[in-house]
Amino acid sequence: MGWWSATVLGGDPPLDWLGTLCVWMGIERNYDDGDKQDDDRYYGYPYTRELLESNLDKLVGRIREKCLDEAHIAFQVLGAMLLDVGADIPTEVKTLICRACLVDGWANEADKERLFYMTDLHDKIRAHKPGEKTELAVEGLMDKIAEVLS
Repeated sequence: MGWWSATVLGGDPPLDWLGTLCVWMGIERNYDDGDKQDDDRYYGYPYTRELLESNLDKLVGRIREKCLDEAHIAFQVLGAMLLDVGADIPTEVKTLICRACLVDGWANEADKERLFYMTDLHDKIRAHKPGEKTELAVEGLMDKIAEVLS
């Protein structure tokens, strides 16, 4: 498992959490979708605002219960998903996501690029209003490979 980008979803651990969060909501990956399309999907997972909002308490509870070592990554991914679809984010959940950005070990090791993306997520979560879809930077593995080869 590795990282190819300092973005929120720029590695295997956050993509694993994306899959886990979707499974917890009963969503299966659509393998025909590939990377993020123009249809509010990350990496082929067809989640919606309604699904996230109706499952939010369950997701937060499971992250707290099952994700002790990587809870911060799980909450960062949850934040990216909630922003992506313009979901209503309760204050308590905003606090959990913002805290996850502040305790990110990579960002706290003075990695300026990771710190930038964690600050970006933190600020967008704090400023978020329901119904506003907010995109975060996404760099897929193939994007990084193409960048290196060009």
